[in-house]
Amino acid sequence: MKKFLFIALALVFAIGANAQPRWGVKGGANISKYIWKVGDSKVDDLDARIGGLAGIMMEYSFVPSFSIQPELMYRYNSTRIKNNESLTPGKDANLHFHQLQLPVNLKYKLGTDDLKFFVAAGAYASYIMAGKAKGVYGEESGSIDLYGDGAFAKALDLKHFDWGAGFGIGFEVKRAIITVDYQLGLMNLSGVNNVKFRNNSLALTLGYFF
Repeated sequence: MKKFLFIALALVFAIGANAQPRWGVKGGANISKYIWKVGDSKVDDLDARIGGLAGIMMEYSFVPSFSIQPELMYRYNSTRIKNNESLTPGKDANLHFHQLQLPVNLKYKLGTDDLKFFVAAGAYASYIMAGKAKGVYGEESGSIDLYGDGAFAKALDLKHFDWGAGFGIGFEVKRAIITVDYQLGLMNLSGVNNVKFRNNSLALTLGYFF
């Protein structure tokens, strides 16, 4: 993942220094679905919840129909643990994650100057800046730091770094852009032995190129 971050950042700076890319802003909403497995058994105690994202984007076109689009995004993801026997017995807990993300996608476009359809695919790397749980766990209650020293944090043992694959479709209407993208988390976020905790998300965003 560190190699991906280095290559992606080097690519962004190289393009920015040697070409005339388009710059823009985007934002929208996402639905996060966390996948939780203990051994080979999937835990069905997680509900998808709505979050949000916002940031800047840059696009460089190699030819009119083919381009690369790196972005720097803030993402807020959320999920709910429903009355899990080991983590939240008798209670529900909402988990909230704040992360800085660098997606890099290749885009293929079809259409006219005023209206284009595109498909995109690539990868992303994220740094989870903070995580909170709102609920009750043993003697802990209220807002619990998921990266702190409490019992809830130790039960999940979450990592700060995440990475995965991204796919998207959308339309460009002159300078405006509408995108539906899906991110498939490939990093196990839990450091607990025999536990897997991954995030998948679906997002709808609106953007504008200057």
